[in-house]
Amino acid sequence: MSLMVEGKSRYRIEPRLEELLSKFEHDAEPYDRLAAYSLLLIPIGAVAIALMLFLTGPITIGWKVYLAMASIMGLPFATYAVSLYADRKKHEISNTKYKPVTGICMCDLSQLRYHMIRFEKADNYAEKARHARMMEYYAERIGLGLNRCLISTR
Repeated sequence: MSLMVEGKSRYRIEPRLEELLSKFEHDAEPYDRLAAYSLLLIPIGAVAIALMLFLTGPITIGWKVYLAMASIMGLPFATYAVSLYADRKKHEISNTKYKPVTGICMCDLSQLRYHMIRFEKADNYAEKARHARMMEYYAERIGLGLNRCLISTR
């Protein structure tokens, strides 16, 4: 199975895999949204804690200070936990529904496609080099070397 085909100085994923990848991204979309919304937890939580402190009176009471500090320190951990949960669910979808069909992790294939698109849109050499390195990394991680899995099209 070849992963990519090379067109006119452009790499692209095979149409069959592209279709499966689109289905996977549609299935994983709720978890992507959950991870994106969890990033809003930090600023909204920090503002809510500050408002709680100001609205409840003077901050001279010790437990209020400790509660506020613990809440502020817990916000990044809560965000990280939600992000880990979303990634775990996406890998679960990939491993149960798509990996038996394709033999590769769709999460890695999605990252590979992202870097392929960014490689084509890159304006300067440094950006192209960075995305080319990432393309090689994900191609190796999938199990196909970037140079081995390319097929020339007519």
